[in-house]
Amino acid sequence: MEFDVLDSMDDLGYSVAGDNKINEAIEIGPKSIVFTQLIEWLSKELQAICGLDSCVNAITDPEDSSSFLLEVSSFLKELRCPYKALVTGLTHTQHAKSFFDQSDYLCTELQAARAVKAKEKKLKAFEIEVDTSSTASSLETILEVLDIKLGENDDPITLISEIENKVKEKISSDPSLVECPALNTELDDQQWNSVNDLYRDFLHEYKVRRELLLSRLDVTIQSFKWGEGSKGKETEIKNVFVPKRMNLKKNPAVKVSDVVAARESIFCIEKTSNDELVKNTKSSVNRILIPSVPDRGGRPKEQKPPVEMPGWSKRSGGGGRGDYRGGRGGGRHGGQKKFRGPKGGDRSSGNFDAAGKY
Repeated sequence: MEFDVLDSMDDLGYSVAGDNKINEAIEIGPKSIVFTQLIEWLSKELQAICGLDSCVNAITDPEDSSSFLLEVSSFLKELRCPYKALVTGLTHTQHAKSFFDQSDYLCTELQAARAVKAKEKKLKAFEIEVDTSSTASSLETILEVLDIKLGENDDPITLISEIENKVKEKISSDPSLVECPALNTELDDQQWNSVNDLYRDFLHEYKVRRELLLSRLDVTIQSFKWGEGSKGKETEIKNVFVPKRMNLKKNPAVKVSDVVAARESIFCIEKTSNDELVKNTKSSVNRILIPSVPDRGGRPKEQKPPVEMPGWSKRSGGGGRGDYRGGRGGGRHGGQKKFRGPKGGDRSSGNFDAAGKY
C-alpha cells in the first residue's frame, strides 16, 4: 500500500522531499503538516477538474487537526466517497492504514478525473463543426445547377469527382461562364500562414463591427416599444422582428477558401449609388420628403449688426488729448501744455513749446 501511494504521487506530479518523509507524515496523520499539505494538493486538483465547491486546507499548527478532519469529511461527502470508514471514521487515534487508504483513494480519484478530462479533450479535437446553413445549402445548389442526382451509396470523394467533371464540361462548352480567378499564383506554406494571420485579424475586426451594429439594432427596436403608439403591440413587433433578427449572425461568413474562389470581378468597386447596391438598402422611408425648416443662421457674413450698435467709421484727423484743464478739443499746439520762459524772452532765453519749437 505504501509503495502504491508513492508511485501514484509520482505519476500525478506531486513533488516530495523523500519517500521516507511522506511515509512518516502519512503514519502520523492529521497532526502532520506534510500530510495535510498532501491532502490539500489532492483536493484542490480534484476541485479544479471536477468543479467541486469545497476543498481541504492544510494546517499550520498541529492543534488545528480537528478542523482539518472536518474539512476532509465534508470534501469526501461532496466527492461521494463510497467508503463510510473514510468519510466518518477518521480520528486522531486511527491506525496509519486508514490514512494510507485515504491518500490512495484521493490519488486514484485524481488519476481517473485526469483520464476522463484528457479523453474529452481528445474527442473535442476530432469534432468537425459543420455550418449546415451555408455548406449544406451550397452543396444542394451545386447539385441542382449541375443536374447531379445524389445516390444512396455515393461517398464524398465520388461526389466531388462528379462535380468537378461536370464543371469542366460546362466550362469547355462556354468559357465565359466562369471568370478568371483573382489569385493566379500558388502560395507556399509561409504565404498561407500570412493569409491565415490576416484572416484572423479581419475576422476579429468585422466581428466587433457586426456586434456593434446588432447592438444598435436591438437598442433601436427596444426604444420603439417605449413610444405611446407602440403600447399593446409588443407581441406584434416581436413576431416580426425576431425571425429576421435570428438570421443576423455576429460571425462573418467569409472563409479562407473564399480567397481561392474569388474572381477578377472582386476588384471592381461599384459606387454606393449603383442600382445593384441600392436595391438592398432601398426603403420606403427614403421617399418621404423633408419639409422646409426654419433658417437657423450660422453664416456670420450674412448677419446684420444689432440696431443699438453704432456704425463703424474711420477716425477723423486732428485734435489731441486736450490740455490739463480737461476737455478733448484740439488746438494749434495739439492741446499740450506750453513751457514758457520769462516775458519778452527770445531764442536764447529758452522759449519753446512741448513740441520743441521756438
